[in-house]
Amino acid sequence: MSNKCCEYSKKKPAKRIVKEHDADLDITGIRQSEGGIRSAAYKTCFSECKSKGCNTFRPIFWYTDGDKRDYEEMFGVTHSRCYTEYGLRRTGCVGCPFSKHITEELAIIEEHEPNLYKAAVHIFGKSYEYTAKYRAFVKEMKAKEKEEKNRDRLLSLNGTSACDTSGVGGACTSDRSAVSADHNAPEIAKGA
Repeated sequence: MSNKCCEYSKKKPAKRIVKEHDADLDITGIRQSEGGIRSAAYKTCFSECKSKGCNTFRPIFWYTDGDKRDYEEMFGVTHSRCYTEYGLRRTGCVGCPFSKHITEELAIIEEHEPNLYKAAVHIFGKSYEYTAKYRAFVKEMKAKEKEEKNRDRLLSLNGTSACDTSGVGGACTSDRSAVSADHNAPEIAKGA
């Protein structure tokens, strides 16, 4: 699994266009109130960048959800059916395995766009399987970690430590290095 499709389909072409046209300003539609990694990466609506020779301006960076609604009403913005009929919260690349809500998105796509769903599963199916296994592993490790903490707490209430009960000359060999969940990894339902 890798995010190379993002790199080669979006990031590199955008950088190439900036370079080819000797652009001095890159304008991007990121709102801070959207949350997520992209909005958290910036503190202001403007970034000066001497290394690439092109500054970045985010004109809607400070727009709140209320500002967005007001703008849509004032200018009669018509939204995609993805929002108005299908119920998607946001859109990006169809079936992206890095989506936090991929399980819900796949269910919506399967219901409303069955051919698109088949294409996404054909392209990203192995990634979905891998992510499902990874999430199951993370869940298992967290459950084990919780169980060990509860056991340690009960033992400490009884005045005994987990190290005393290991039976290895008092050496404590408990390993609690559970894998932390990747909050950007998609939640995949079995069989997706």
